[in-house]
Amino acid sequence: MHYLLGHLACNQRVFYSTSETFLHIYPALPMPESSERDGIRMVWSMKSGTISKFKFMKGINYFRKYRGITFMIICLTMATILSSCSKKLTFSTSAIVPAAQGSVKVKKDKNENYAIHLTVNHLSPPDRLVESRNAYVVWLNTKNNGIKNIGQLKTSSGLFSKELKSDLETVTTFEPVSFFITAERATDIQYPEGQVVLTTK
Repeated sequence: MHYLLGHLACNQRVFYSTSETFLHIYPALPMPESSERDGIRMVWSMKSGTISKFKFMKGINYFRKYRGITFMIICLTMATILSSCSKKLTFSTSAIVPAAQGSVKVKKDKNENYAIHLTVNHLSPPDRLVESRNAYVVWLNTKNNGIKNIGQLKTSSGLFSKELKSDLETVTTFEPVSFFITAERATDIQYPEGQVVLTTK
């Protein structure tokens, strides 16, 4: 069965075959400007001898039939997009501070900046290490700009708990690859000098 789709130049008409995958072009015959057959509605308009619009009801019926699968595909696509904009890195177990556990959440915003939220639990104060130091400094391994000091990691205990918690929130324009923490005598340094106590996997 063939359905009229529209007009081409040179006084020809284009037909769609339901049994074949290609179009047929036949000489022009008197036809109305819209037609509805077997649940298929085809609408076209003439403009400069070309087809400007088609509307197929079968496409709508197909969507209704498989809307569950379509919805699932849309959800998976959105999840992929969201996950590509944010990621979470965890710190490896350390022989220097074996009780410490932590992670880093990185989220990219619309301005191409990276919001960083780093948290570590059970991290001993730096002055209690075997090699006593004054502060913990967080370092960022960037994709194209080397190592960057992104700030001091401060440790504190809760009001009703003795559990030590450390955190750092900052924003950077550099794309993160990994993170590590060192114990330092000073915090305003450009390159790490002290011992590495934690590093992300």
